[in-house]
Amino acid sequence: MANFRQGLIPVAGHLLATQQGTMLCMKLKWFKWLMLPWLILLGSWSVEAQVEKCDSIPHVTIPEEDLPRADNTSTSCDALSHYYGDHSRCNALSLYYSKLPRHIERARFFALSELGLFGNKGAPADPLAAQTAVGGADALTLAMIYANGEEVARNLPLARQFVCQDSDDIATPSTDDMLHAFDDEVNKDGRFDACHDGGAGFGRSFNYECLGLQGQNALEEIHQRERSILASGSPALKASFIGLRAAYNEFQNAYSDLRATGCQGGTGCGPISEGYDLAVEHTWLDALSAVQVGSPPCATVSVATFAQLDSELNRQYKEELKGTYMDVNAGDQLKSIAPFVVATDRAWLKYRDAWVNFGHLRWPAVPSDQWRAWQTKVWIDLLTLDE
Repeated sequence: MANFRQGLIPVAGHLLATQQGTMLCMKLKWFKWLMLPWLILLGSWSVEAQVEKCDSIPHVTIPEEDLPRADNTSTSCDALSHYYGDHSRCNALSLYYSKLPRHIERARFFALSELGLFGNKGAPADPLAAQTAVGGADALTLAMIYANGEEVARNLPLARQFVCQDSDDIATPSTDDMLHAFDDEVNKDGRFDACHDGGAGFGRSFNYECLGLQGQNALEEIHQRERSILASGSPALKASFIGLRAAYNEFQNAYSDLRATGCQGGTGCGPISEGYDLAVEHTWLDALSAVQVGSPPCATVSVATFAQLDSELNRQYKEELKGTYMDVNAGDQLKSIAPFVVATDRAWLKYRDAWVNFGHLRWPAVPSDQWRAWQTKVWIDLLTLDE
């Protein structure tokens, strides 16, 4: 528990070449061609052209017909505020992933308005002429829109240009690395989704933005599903579900505190904490989805595995108790993380038992130990997310 990941996963690696002198290079030339067939067979050398760099891509201007005619950012923010309930995430990325009417167009207009680019006003339809650097979320939102041809003509050169203009300045990979990641995803999937892995390959700020947005959308879906479940069922079942929901919230808060404490502060803790919060929210959301369609969530785990899973959890729990963290509020004093582990485990036990009670009412034929086995596996998976 003490060794939480502090960085982002690299997008692409690079071979490092060190000049050793003219004579050595000449000697290596014949060796390279002699070994070429074997290197190709072993997959350790590529005959493909060198990955294109950002400073060598052709310059492309934005089509006049794609530009907004007026600054509508305020209107879009008002609509987004009504959708999410606040203004905290009013940007092109939030509009793009929202379910607002014309959300793709709104996202495009928002980003271009931020750049000061408007149609029929004599302004250059050129992001480089208007602003040398585009905000990370705006640039990558425009890259998605043009790469996927969403309500505009598909324009990969323009999308690649926006990737190269990403100016997220916190733990950002090089623009060449980001361009490489973009090309790989488009070639593999035929489209580009900058947030598909939480945006980890496009800088720490963008990673945090994506995870927070995904978490916000997950919470909205959770609330919708909770309301739907409470709208039907007997009074006893509704009361049991209300107790279950309260137990989940207590467990989620305890788990969030545990992970935030283990992160030990620093600029990298934002996306790390958001990622853990999103993980536990998805376990609840998946369970709610199963309940709504009349399927017991525990059906994914056999009752016969309970003893084995319980033993594995006990082993994992003992390991977690050994963890330490640096208390930044106490002069970086090293402390045991055990109190947080114990508190979270107790909250989980209440949550597990709440599922047993709810499951007994909703699906009386399902053994109680099957619910325990399922929740034990969920808890193990959450404890070992960073392994």
